[in-house]
Amino acid sequence: MTRFIIDRPDLQSMTQKYGFGSLTLLLWVAYLYLWIPLISVMAWVIGVHLFHHHVIERGGLRQLALDLRQYGVVVCVMVAVYLAWAVSNYLRFRHTRRLGNAPEVTRAMLAGHFNVEEAEVERLQSLRICEMSHDEQGNVVAMRALVLRSRLRPVGVVRRWPRRGRVGPNLTRGPGQGSSASYARWRQGIGR
Repeated sequence: MTRFIIDRPDLQSMTQKYGFGSLTLLLWVAYLYLWIPLISVMAWVIGVHLFHHHVIERGGLRQLALDLRQYGVVVCVMVAVYLAWAVSNYLRFRHTRRLGNAPEVTRAMLAGHFNVEEAEVERLQSLRICEMSHDEQGNVVAMRALVLRSRLRPVGVVRRWPRRGRVGPNLTRGPGQGSSASYARWRQGIGR
């Protein structure tokens, strides 16, 4: 007997895999949707019985009123504590002057604070990450730039060379692999 179903998921493209997975999920949702009326009827029957048992027979309505009264007292106490805190803060700080905007920090101020030259402050501000070592008194004793190695491409980088494409007289394969004339034609848009 020969197998008529070919099961080779390794030969499927990503579009086919996601397409088949999405279709399977959609059909399972549709199948569960067909059961909703029966589930609703069962829940209604059980809910009506439970409601009648707990509220009517066992006096749950009186217990609900007692619980709501207790919760109301707790909420009122919480509101009173919050209002007392807000009023006490208002009375305590009503005549104090609020802080305004902080003055702008200049390079000269930073250089004076860290006891370095302004040119060094400007160089450090141009770096993304720098490491500063301090002594026990807080004075700067060493500074160095840190470079992070990342496998990810930065967001603003534009790729100049196509990863794949036609290779011919009008296009070059990459840096150093073609003539400067073909690179110039590629830059002008010939053969795109």
